[in-house]
Amino acid sequence: MGAIMLEESPQETIDDIISLMLNKPVRAIRAKKMMNKLREELGKAPIDISVIDDLTDEEYAKARKHLEATNLYIYDHLGNNGLQNLCARIEFMAVSLGVDVIVLDHITAAAAGLLTTDNDFDGGSSERLLIDNIMKELRGLVSRTGVRIDVVSQLKKTQKAYEEGDRITLQDLRGSGSLASVPNTVIALERDRQNPDPRIANTTIVRVLKNRLTGKSGIASCLFYDHGTGRMRELDFGIDDEGNVVNDWDAV
Repeated sequence: MGAIMLEESPQETIDDIISLMLNKPVRAIRAKKMMNKLREELGKAPIDISVIDDLTDEEYAKARKHLEATNLYIYDHLGNNGLQNLCARIEFMAVSLGVDVIVLDHITAAAAGLLTTDNDFDGGSSERLLIDNIMKELRGLVSRTGVRIDVVSQLKKTQKAYEEGDRITLQDLRGSGSLASVPNTVIALERDRQNPDPRIANTTIVRVLKNRLTGKSGIASCLFYDHGTGRMRELDFGIDDEGNVVNDWDAV
């Protein structure tokens, strides 16, 4: 697997994956340790941020060593924003490293990086044209190498309150219609982050917007995020007469 995470450092990506390996919120634990170490140096009392610090240095080092032995390749994108460079890295992962899946998170950041540099392809200062060209290049890479590329996209700024769980459609993808037309599958993640009920606030609805293989679309799953383990788990759900999702909270 290849990971191109344009809004976080390779270290942050590594910590998140180690969280999955250990069933512990590693990044939150390490942040708590660093913050309280700084407060101690300043002569201040430590702060409890409701994170159980049960991660030892030995446990972390062992997990990181195991991760380094796997076929995971993380692209260090610092200072490298050109499209041809990005595509060359993806093709290198697919052909020379033999990865099966590459995650690009996210295409809006890739376009924004190109907006501030001397572009190595047509598109100029138009985010739409830039994303059109990126998607065209990525589609060619997929056809040529057989690799699967999972592209993350942001949403348009509209009257919808996405942070309150408003329904997402294909027209809500930010930047270009090619984000809806080029991929074989489009999946939306919806979550009411502002809900006073922590069960609802930490539950994500997985909605299939496009499925070129079978044509089936709609709600596929509901995932609850457990802050104690740093993992998501699937919940049983139903749909009421008004089309709203009803979860089985007994599993939370």
